[in-house]
Amino acid sequence: QKALENATAAAAALAEGTSFEQVAQQYSTDPSKSLGGDYGFISASNTLDAAWVQAVFALPLNGTTPVIKGAEGTYRIGTVREIAPPSVDSQFNSDVVQKIGEGAYRDNIRMEALAAKLESTVIADATSGNVDQERLAEIYIGVASGTDPTTDTGTVHASHILYSPKHDPTNQASLPPEDPAWAEAKASAQKTVDALKAITEVAQREAKFAELAKSESDDKTSGANGGDLGFFGVDSGFVKEFTDPLFKKDANLKPGDVLGPIQSQFGYHVILFQERVPGAADRLKAVTDALAAPGADFAAIAKQYSDGNEALIGGELGWRTQSQLPTDIGSAAFALQAGQTSPSVKLDDGYHVVKVEERASRPLDQVQVAEISATAFGTWYDPQKTKAETDKVITRDASIFSSTSSGSGG
Repeated sequence: QKALENATAAAAALAEGTSFEQVAQQYSTDPSKSLGGDYGFISASNTLDAAWVQAVFALPLNGTTPVIKGAEGTYRIGTVREIAPPSVDSQFNSDVVQKIGEGAYRDNIRMEALAAKLESTVIADATSGNVDQERLAEIYIGVASGTDPTTDTGTVHASHILYSPKHDPTNQASLPPEDPAWAEAKASAQKTVDALKAITEVAQREAKFAELAKSESDDKTSGANGGDLGFFGVDSGFVKEFTDPLFKKDANLKPGDVLGPIQSQFGYHVILFQERVPGAADRLKAVTDALAAPGADFAAIAKQYSDGNEALIGGELGWRTQSQLPTDIGSAAFALQAGQTSPSVKLDDGYHVVKVEERASRPLDQVQVAEISATAFGTWYDPQKTKAETDKVITRDASIFSSTSSGSGG
């Protein structure tokens, strides 16, 4: 959301007449900001981000793209300062002719030209004229990579102070339980617990906790940050003795609650509970209930609950064709009419709920042209190739090609 705000502010500054160099130096987070955003020459095959590169190559000299969201979630704006003609490596051509012969070389060049013409035709067909589109808003309930949304237990934000026997958390496995150092560590932890619980004002308790963590914790890494461990899940790698009390469903913990002393293999932990983010299924239920309420405001609910990059602007995704959406979401969205909201769609990354704000047959905008151009040929070609293989019109030499589709010619 902060990145989107930053990119939007940069676009507004450009629209007001501020030079691209000044805007880059003020807003960019790329190393090129020190050069006023100068990226040097790039080719159309540049792999930085397909949609952005397509948009840049669609510009005239001195043209500027709108804000373009890349596949990895980065927002970019590009401008064209100079256009250089393509160059020919004559030595390379000479070497190829000598290797395979001029006839074979010309045949391959002819096939490549035909393939390029076919690709251009497919892309032109996919990006020209009026296209059925929907203006969408989305509420996205995300989960960590590799987590099943249906079993997600959520995350907790907590801090801790560790009191280790002999102030050494690394060698406790070899220290006998009856060693007096264990009792001393526990007593120190209990003293801290008592002192913290005596502070009734939560903000003061949190400040005191951070102060003690910096001065007393034997976990020096988190101690330097006031004991803060950030957000973590039940399977984050922390020892079970530490996570169990925080993830108990009946714990009813409130921000500022202090737990401990809790013993683990490393010593005794004093834990400050700060915040809980419920699991994906629980958060989805909150969204579903909110949407079912009379007069429900989708944008307000998105701002409150969505994990998407567009939450800050009410989940607005703008205009999308069906091909621009994941298959399951596209099928759900394009089965709706304007004003309708989809049931939740479960994907590997979490749950998605979309609302159709408008539906129309309209031309693609510049960003859409760039995005669709990057995938149009593969979208057309892959099913053609699959059908041809199924019908035995073409066969694959397994000794050369794998069974996976390339998404392009070959």
